[in-house]
Amino acid sequence: QQVQGNAITPRVMKEQAGVPEFIVPLAVIAGSGVGGVLGALIVVPLVAMLRIVFLRVITPLIKAYTGASEIKGEHV
Repeated sequence: QQVQGNAITPRVMKEQAGVPEFIVPLAVIAGSGVGGVLGALIVVPLVAMLRIVFLRVITPLIKAYTGASEIKGEHV
């Protein structure tokens, strides 16, 4: 079970949801500290969801607000 938790699960989450391998154990520790076993089970999908929301919603808003999405040299 330790091999699964420390080696297999982080790699699967990286491939499936794009969550970096080092984030998974940290998230599980934090989730178990806050919500016990249930928190540890829920936290990894929650982190994956938050990452997707950040990449698809927050990042484009920041780029639009700052003008970072404009091509360099196009400013007048």
